[in-house]
Amino acid sequence: MRKNIFFGLLFLIFFTKIFNAYSQTHVGFGLQIGVPINEFRDNTKAVGIGGNLKAYFPIKQELPIFLGFNFGYMIYGSNTQTLNQNLNVTAGNQVISSIPVNFDITTNNNLINSQLALRFKAPLEKIQPYVEGAIGLNYLYTRTKIYDNTPNRIFSGGNNGNNNNSNVISARTQINSFAFTYGAGGGFLIRLGNSTFLDIRGLYMRGGQAEYYDRSQTQSWKLNFTGTNSGQFNPSNPNNLEASAEGTPKKSKTDMFLIDFGLTFAF
Repeated sequence: MRKNIFFGLLFLIFFTKIFNAYSQTHVGFGLQIGVPINEFRDNTKAVGIGGNLKAYFPIKQELPIFLGFNFGYMIYGSNTQTLNQNLNVTAGNQVISSIPVNFDITTNNNLINSQLALRFKAPLEKIQPYVEGAIGLNYLYTRTKIYDNTPNRIFSGGNNGNNNNSNVISARTQINSFAFTYGAGGGFLIRLGNSTFLDIRGLYMRGGQAEYYDRSQTQSWKLNFTGTNSGQFNPSNPNNLEASAEGTPKKSKTDMFLIDFGLTFAF
């Protein structure tokens, strides 16, 4: 009995010393992939691809537990339509000139995820496995931008917050939605250098209900001209040029599997 207690105390002291050597703050970045599952996958087959930032802080030097913050951005569906046409300049009923214009209309389905995480990490030398639980928010939004690719652009940029050096002439958020999310997972920190690690993480996240558009819906959206005179617009004021959302947005829970690949630095 005494022998077991003795070896137990030795192991505890050894474990504590090892952990104190590796209980550092970790900051990292990398690639993030979001795979829809359950109801979310039934509504959209698109896989999200983007990046993430993370930071983990030891709660106490003697404990292998970290409090972490994660922030990720992904596009889970994008399409671009090209519109090439001639704009007629008329005097009375007579066409006196024709101006060629080239537009690209890009619609992105975006997802921003932020998480507060609690991580338990094994303080080993070369490969450090960890498990963690996380809670946070998903922000889903669909945004359309219209780009003027006409040589010697005829649009000034309008009143959309764009300066004259940008070829973005109109931008509009078609829909946005927040959803609470929670889940758990784990990963590995693989040492590459003295304070550099390859970080591989997977999380199963249950997401609350949200409204969103799928890529298959946005592919059919058309460019519209609005204003006081239907079908006409003023090149110096492109605010009457827009691509409006069409169709009923989809609605479901937003469960997904998050996969992260990146670098983490210990300080």
